[in-house]
Amino acid sequence: RGVRVDVPALLRGGLGEHVAGPSTKASVVALLAGAGGSGRQMPRFSKYAGGLEWENAVSLFINIGGSDYNNTFSHGGRRVSWFGGSKMHLDTPLVQRLLTGAEAEEEGGE
Repeated sequence: RGVRVDVPALLRGGLGEHVAGPSTKASVVALLAGAGGSGRQMPRFSKYAGGLEWENAVSLFINIGGSDYNNTFSHGGRRVSWFGGSKMHLDTPLVQRLLTGAEAEEEGGE
């Protein structure tokens, strides 16, 4: 949670693109952290977790196209059904943070 997503680096190259390297969460986390040789800190994370909290963002790891999960996008890509795993529930800090952000957006906040 103490590591920030490097948003400027992500916008310069990476957003909407194929992630370089192996198709793993570690490759995605490295991209988000801007850790591609820049000496930036990498957060610790579980390869089994459905999401990762950052200081300035939340990453959701979503399986698409498989038969095991029915994750779908709607509302022009602004909403997604997300299977976060058995450890994610309404009282989980990550889920609470997502809900708080959604409420602020509905109220016209950021």
